[in-house]
Amino acid sequence: NGNINGARACAAVACSFDNLIEAVVASQEHKPAHTHKIQELYMADIHTLVKYLKNLIPCKCLDVKYKEVKSTTKMGICNNHNCNKTNRRVERSTMLYCARCRNANYCSRECQVADWPCHKDSCGKDIADVLNE
Repeated sequence: NGNINGARACAAVACSFDNLIEAVVASQEHKPAHTHKIQELYMADIHTLVKYLKNLIPCKCLDVKYKEVKSTTKMGICNNHNCNKTNRRVERSTMLYCARCRNANYCSRECQVADWPCHKDSCGKDIADVLNE
């Protein structure tokens, strides 16, 4: 029972640094940007947050908490900023993703089509290209 918003921010920052380090160290390889994952962690449901941190931290300190939240429904964030769902959240198992880059997730085909003018500029780019823009 801690500060979930603080934990979300820490997880998002950790993921950002992982992506930045990966882009700098392996600059010759083209890796897709994982901005959707950073955004999802920043707004994560408790299941996603605890699972991410449990996998990131090498100790067993989150095992009990993970067992508590494991049955919680995983929620995803629709990439369309004009989505009409509450907080753009939808059950993750029902989400669609961009078939080209597999990085953007959507609650419906309508949201995917509506977001294409915004998403197409970053679709398929590696994180170093996105950071340099």
